Amino acid sequence: MHGVCGAGAGAAGAGGRGDKLTPRPQANQFDRRQNAARRRLSSTAGAVFAASNAALALAQLGREGEATKEMQGIARRAPGSADMRAALAALYWSQVWSTDGSG
Repeated sequence: MHGVCGAGAGAAGAGGRGDKLTPRPQANQFDRRQNAARRRLSSTAGAVFAASNAALALAQLGREGEATKEMQGIARRAPGSADMRAALAALYWSQVWSTDGSG
């Protein structure tokens, strides 16, 4: 069995070809795809921040229904966004507080 770089193929290399350190085309293709995925993820992170700012602006303008919907979508797309989850919790709290009659 040959590794990605032909490691462990013996002194003569992979299959006796003498190319034990030559990367396989699949490894190069994997690296290209991985780098492309990283670029997409970093640009997606920027989109999440932009959408978060837009949702917060909606809430500040008093358009809480639209803001809630936007924030829920962002929280689903980017579950690691603690700021958006906190803002959504605060929005839920304010909605309950104002309909509760206690506030």
